[in-house]
Amino acid sequence: MKTTIAARICGIDHACAIPRDTLHLFEALHGSANALMARIRAGNWTADEIAAIIDYAIAPPKADASLEATMLRTRRDPESAAHRAIVEKGAATYVPLAIGLLLATLYGLPDEATDFTDEPDGPDA
Repeated sequence: MKTTIAARICGIDHACAIPRDTLHLFEALHGSANALMARIRAGNWTADEIAAIIDYAIAPPKADASLEATMLRTRRDPESAAHRAIVEKGAATYVPLAIGLLLATLYGLPDEATDFTDEPDGPDA
């Protein structure tokens, strides 16, 4: 089972993951990953939450990073890749990626579920 998703976001390829050895930092910032995933799946999400998950996964902290350093590094940045993409293509476009990232760190994903693109007709359109 895989824990990384190859994501094409606004034409740029990213290897996205919430590394399991940093899950404690992610959950300190965002609460339970499982509860967050359940809320998102139920449709109770905000654009900022979706962006925060993706931004964390694009450039996760090191496992030994302090919570304070992680908070500074991951604070809301309207110029981040995820925030710019959400402005351009809409937050709902990235909900499947956010859910996939949470599933990947909690359970792992089969190979066929580890690619994402925000291009409507696929990456070669």
